[in-house]
Amino acid sequence: MENIKYSDSIETLPTSDYQPSYNEMNIMNSLFEEKNSKTINKIAFEFKDVAIEGVIFAFLAAPISDKYIQKFIPFTSKSPYYVLALKTVVFIILIWVIQNKNLFFNN
Repeated sequence: MENIKYSDSIETLPTSDYQPSYNEMNIMNSLFEEKNSKTINKIAFEFKDVAIEGVIFAFLAAPISDKYIQKFIPFTSKSPYYVLALKTVVFIILIWVIQNKNLFFNN
């Protein structure tokens, strides 16, 4: 079987004598300064909310959720638009709760 190489060794990567510009240095300093580590943590923390919202969307988009909604709320079986409207309202409410969780869960 062939050995397939998926990445380059760091020793073999090309280098240059190019000096970064003032703007590039400011960007790097702003990203990696100690005081801005909170910014990176905030971005990572907010990504958690996006991931949760994605899971909620995937659950509501799954066909099995239609069956459960129609089982527990019988009038929705009359039209797929009722199910879609209900899922949209549920999604909006859940997203609002996630985005405003500090209002509900004060420590």
